[in-house]
Amino acid sequence: KQFKTERSETVELVKSVAEDKWALQGRHEKRGPMSFADVVQHDTSHPRRHVEQIKRTLAAYAASLAP
Repeated sequence: KQFKTERSETVELVKSVAEDKWALQGRHEKRGPMSFADVVQHDTSHPRRHVEQIKRTLAAYAASLAP
């Protein structure tokens, strides 16, 4: 539930940013220069990668239990 609430808050925040601001850049500690659009792209794809990672881990665990 917390994830869903936080994701909804993030969506509302992103929607409130004017289109001309999406190209503004900052510096990510590990990734270097990133625009606001880059950050949004990363934020939306990042959880999906973790879901796939969790699925692979669970499948490997289930396979290790099989006779």
